[in-house]
Amino acid sequence: MLIRPGMAIQISMVLDSGKTIYPRAMVYDINDKKVVFPQTSPPFLRSHIGRYVLISSILTKQEKPQRYGFLAQITDFIKDYEIASGAHVMAVTADIKSETTEVDLRESFRVKPFTDCGLLLVIDKEECPIVDVSLGGILFSQPFSKIGSTLRSEIPLILVIDEVPVKITARIVRVVEKEDYRFVACAFNGNDRELQNRLGKKILDIERHHLAMGRL
Repeated sequence: MLIRPGMAIQISMVLDSGKTIYPRAMVYDINDKKVVFPQTSPPFLRSHIGRYVLISSILTKQEKPQRYGFLAQITDFIKDYEIASGAHVMAVTADIKSETTEVDLRESFRVKPFTDCGLLLVIDKEECPIVDVSLGGILFSQPFSKIGSTLRSEIPLILVIDEVPVKITARIVRVVEKEDYRFVACAFNGNDRELQNRLGKKILDIERHHLAMGRL
């Protein structure tokens, strides 16, 4: 495990509003399956149990600072966790759900889907190619020949995850237009528990595939 007790970490989590926050903390304890860290500011809430987060830290490898992290799922709160000094503090526990890899803090564990990975995007009954996807949002392409040029600030989407359709209203944050296509970046609403849980598991599947293929 590259991240060890006593190291400073940053936690990336999507709020109910769709905004991503990056609170800092210190690792109290960590092993291959679980990590324990102090309550953060802004604090984690009971309603956040089950939510996926990206936990990362800056490490020096080959004399260069690089950020490494893993995907974790918030599992519990410990009211009187005893730290090395003997004091008792509030702590948060999370199950580690992925390997530790090099990450970009802003990407919320962004992955590029592969063919037949069990993830499809449908808009207005048309399947749209997914460029990449994260817990915080999605980037997809659309041909102008099928949709015209009008785009609203919010857009209804259907993410089909392992044949289960999940309906979403996503907020458009960026549009880049090419000759025949436009690329649309959307942010998800963080309070959609079904989306967070299903998509978190699917992102792990995609990440494992890329690791096995040597693409990460």
